[in-house]
Amino acid sequence: MYVILIALFMGALVGLDRALSDTPGGMCTHALAATGACLFTQIGETNGVVMASAVLASATMFKTEHAVRGINTAISIWLAAGIGMACSRSLRLAAAGAGTALVAQWSNRLILYCVDRKQAE
Repeated sequence: MYVILIALFMGALVGLDRALSDTPGGMCTHALAATGACLFTQIGETNGVVMASAVLASATMFKTEHAVRGINTAISIWLAAGIGMACSRSLRLAAAGAGTALVAQWSNRLILYCVDRKQAE
């Protein structure tokens, strides 16, 4: 039971980054993706988790005339599902590694914010 709560919490952390940057796919989406992946991995349905998370992630991407949008949202949903699977298998080191990737993303966002603010002055 506690691994599902850990997956929920870690998925919410991934979603927090998305919510704070006011981009699609917030805390609830990522928390549910991680929790669902953890739950299905617990019952042994790992192939279905990988396929379902890939389909869900790909549904967030779309192509405009000059760019492809939604790639970061897709990758973060996929990451949340991976975190949920890692929590389910008690792979805390893998889940911590994904958390480290999240911290790197937050650091990158902070640096870009500071650079943009400096250039605006």
